[in-house]
Amino acid sequence: MVQIYRETINMTNPSINLAKPVRVAHWMRRVVEVGVVLLVAVVAALWVIGQGQHQLGHVGIAIHGPKSLPGPPLLGLLDTSAVLLVLLYGLWRLRSLLRCFEQGDFFGLAPVLHLRAFALTLVLAAVFDVLLPPLLELGARFAGASGIAGVSAEMDGSDGWLLLTGGLFYLIGWILTEARRAAEDSAQII
Repeated sequence: MVQIYRETINMTNPSINLAKPVRVAHWMRRVVEVGVVLLVAVVAALWVIGQGQHQLGHVGIAIHGPKSLPGPPLLGLLDTSAVLLVLLYGLWRLRSLLRCFEQGDFFGLAPVLHLRAFALTLVLAAVFDVLLPPLLELGARFAGASGIAGVSAEMDGSDGWLLLTGGLFYLIGWILTEARRAAEDSAQII
């Protein structure tokens, strides 16, 4: 399918050169892979060294969970880890999207599905970031944990940007799906 796509582009317009977008997709995929490794390291560090201030030689590291989880430290770790794991899956789908681009598949079904999955993970990460802390607080309160006076939800600007970006990427994926469906219908008529 990818080879047919490349041959079709080269036959219809030989001035189109796909080498540069393929090369950029390759390097962006490498950057995303490094991001995946770093995200896994952050999640592991959260569980190994915990939240708070830590000094490693001359380097200071501060790991803080949501401010709305004043109770047991495990609640903050669960919340932060859940959001990071959703983002990890999103980065993995972004990596798969870039891999499709690297292979020359720019408008196929697979890249569109990867784009839509990536967009949904952004939206899901924002929803988790807003709704998971109050749910964890509520669960801890019913379990009898002390130090939790009330249940509150907080939404900051980063959550809004995640929702907006995820929504726009999902819209683009939906438009590409509909355009692909219309092109297939037109090809069947002719």
